[in-house]
Amino acid sequence: MNVFENSGQILGFEALGTTKCSLQRVFELANEIRGRLGLRKDLLDSYLSHIFEAANCTLAYDSANDGFEAGSWLRRLCFDVLEGKEACKDHLFYDVVTKEFEEHSYIYDDMHTVASLHYISLSEHYLKQAVLDYWHQQEQNLSKIKSLSKLNDHYNKIVHLIGEGPMEQLNQAIMERFFIVPVIPGYLQGFTNDLLFCLNHRDEKTNKRIFQLWMDHLSSR
Repeated sequence: MNVFENSGQILGFEALGTTKCSLQRVFELANEIRGRLGLRKDLLDSYLSHIFEAANCTLAYDSANDGFEAGSWLRRLCFDVLEGKEACKDHLFYDVVTKEFEEHSYIYDDMHTVASLHYISLSEHYLKQAVLDYWHQQEQNLSKIKSLSKLNDHYNKIVHLIGEGPMEQLNQAIMERFFIVPVIPGYLQGFTNDLLFCLNHRDEKTNKRIFQLWMDHLSSR
């Protein structure tokens, strides 16, 4: 069966109008725990507040945009090397791009085509480093939320009072409702969107898309 036979798979039909866990279910679970904690319900209130703050530390829009920008940087590096410019020579990946151009050559009139083929060749290597750097950056952002250091402490105190089962259920519900697109997948999708623009660009002289030229190149190896 072709999973792309209709728009459902592309748009994410399974998530249409809902999430894996409802908002009501999250607060039902939270309220049950709150009731069991009695006078220590402040522990759960504080715990939830810390999680909600962390969940919005980096917005999905921003992570996707950051990923897209990372792809744009790779494109810029490819054009700089192709045109003999050194505006981006301080970039950590500049030497890798230079080496790629020295080792591989694509003969086309359109500079965009040549740069795009190098972009594709470099994309996986570049992305591995870019996403690792982004991960460390996001960890630093989270570390700036002072209250986050109390999160595990509150969890342990609650577990000590009522057991771990209810909190595990709550955490799973929170993940399903509030972390629908975590930061790193959002970043990867943003980078992929930029890559897709590259793959579908048409070379005017050959009248072929970049992905076709890339497959031709792979076949000729």
